Amino acid sequence: MQYNIDFAVCALLFIVVLMVNFFTKRQIPSRQSRMFRLYMIVTFFDVVLDITSCIAVEFYQDLPMFVNYGINMLFLSMQLLVPVVCTLYVDTLLHVRDKEQATRFYMFAPAMLVWVLLMSTPITKLIFYFDEAGYQHGLLHILLYASMATYVVVALVKILHIRKELAYRQFGLTIAMIMSATSMAVAQYFLPNYSLSGVGLALSLYIMYMTIEDPTIYIDAVTNAMNRDGFITSIRYLRKTGARHQLLVVAIDNFKIINEVFGMDGGNRLLEMLAKKLQSMFNRDNVYRYNGDIFVVVLEAKQDGEAAAKSVQNMLQQNWEMNGVELNLTACVCVIPPHLRMESASELIKTVDYSVQFAKARGKGQLIVMDDVATDSMTRNAAIEQAMLADIATGSFEVHYQPIFDTKAGRFHSMEALARLNVPGYGYVPPDEFIQIAEKNGMIMDIGILVLEAVCKFYKGNNLKEKGIDFIEVNLSVVQCMQDNYHKVLLNVLDKYAISPKMINLEITESAAAYSEKTLVENMEKMYHANLSFSMDDYGSGYSNVNNLINMPFAIIKLDKQFVWSAFKNEKMLKVLQNTISMFHDIDLKVVAEGVETIEMAEKLTKLGVEYLQGYYYAKPMTPECVMEMLESK
Repeated sequence: MQYNIDFAVCALLFIVVLMVNFFTKRQIPSRQSRMFRLYMIVTFFDVVLDITSCIAVEFYQDLPMFVNYGINMLFLSMQLLVPVVCTLYVDTLLHVRDKEQATRFYMFAPAMLVWVLLMSTPITKLIFYFDEAGYQHGLLHILLYASMATYVVVALVKILHIRKELAYRQFGLTIAMIMSATSMAVAQYFLPNYSLSGVGLALSLYIMYMTIEDPTIYIDAVTNAMNRDGFITSIRYLRKTGARHQLLVVAIDNFKIINEVFGMDGGNRLLEMLAKKLQSMFNRDNVYRYNGDIFVVVLEAKQDGEAAAKSVQNMLQQNWEMNGVELNLTACVCVIPPHLRMESASELIKTVDYSVQFAKARGKGQLIVMDDVATDSMTRNAAIEQAMLADIATGSFEVHYQPIFDTKAGRFHSMEALARLNVPGYGYVPPDEFIQIAEKNGMIMDIGILVLEAVCKFYKGNNLKEKGIDFIEVNLSVVQCMQDNYHKVLLNVLDKYAISPKMINLEITESAAAYSEKTLVENMEKMYHANLSFSMDDYGSGYSNVNNLINMPFAIIKLDKQFVWSAFKNEKMLKVLQNTISMFHDIDLKVVAEGVETIEMAEKLTKLGVEYLQGYYYAKPMTPECVMEMLESK
């Protein structure tokens, strides 16, 4: 029998071109790309062996019989493997659940049964044999096609079973992939002189290639490194496969200044330069631009993560030039070792975010290895987050109150509402700590509403006006100040409880005023016209800006306790405090001094003309019940 192998040769050339194209492109590791790679290799060897067997058949009389049988047995073994791998790929494409993957063992049964018969062929001649006329089909040769048909039916049943869950394009391509391989194999059965199965495999391979997710969506346009989505996809794949890995997190220090000095284009050029440096040090597909000025490098568990981090720091100390100007570039480098096994990829992502925060809090150019101390801190943060979620779910947030003393009237005239959070296992945590977490995870808006509602209920339910309390101060965070229509949210809550806006004074920190000035001014003007009043909190804590006092409708300035304490330790600071109070009075602003802890401080501040005093000397923050007991005893 003479075979025409032209079709097979063309198919082989096509497969080789497709292989070159695939392996030269950057790929995100995934089960789908892994299965495609396996199918590509199997089809390549299948066509190579098909061509080899056809050539061997022409010269079978000149070859030892064991060679004839060996070549054809290898080719037919590969043909048995092709539909198995194709079906496994379909499973991957249809996102078969991990718990169902154990059943894949049984998928090998039909092919294994035929393969056992194939291995017995030199003796039994059941699948094929050689006689004087050459290569001949054996009595059970049809089982090769039956095995293929079994896998085709299984794959089609799976696809049709979840038809409604598939996109039209995915459904069509999957069907076309299966049928292209099957149709040519059937055609070869009826045209045995033509080697056509390779054509079908090449077509199915190309269609399969079309179903693979475009890797360019995982490339960062600025740096040409893999992006955050690529990192998340890669981590999920590594976790599913059980591969142990560690991370280097590189966070540039003061990148905002670089953008301000050299513009966005200059900042982007620097990011691109850094990405290329990291890619030259590590595998380019393991370098990711995680977020803004943060890069992540994925390393194998066996590598020395700390040594790699030091090499990155040494690289950063080299000369960096931008528009002819030398830069002193520093970055915090964090090592997340392989033993820190998070329960999920999302938890690992939180670890990356926390590692940057943890390092930045310790200064520039830090090298941090996430050890037990760091993870304990992260665990504490997670417990705080869960406690906040629990309070939000129950629709209540604990609020304590600290009365404020009126030096002229000689009585308490207002109080500050202070949110409190009791975290199981940790007790009460400072507001500065949990508010910062709430701002980052988006809970601060819900907490702000719950605190304001608690204040409204407390004020209305206890007739505080009759007890001399003119208003309650409620803090606004940076995130709340940035919301365009937050004034509507506040006024809706006050309307709900029929509370006059005059009974609420909103405390805004200097940092919030500096961070979101434009939006804040617009919101304050709207709330001011609705009769809400404002205090600037923490004045003197480092953001002091007189422009904020002039441009925003503040009625009260609250002096930060550190500013007040320093005045009682240093004569120069006392002069500064005295002049500051005088300045506020000259522009018709009233003053609250925080941190008053002794009678000497109270008397001195009163002589300086401070209208209101707040601190432990008068009262600590108390529960609503304790506040009422204190007010009723006066």
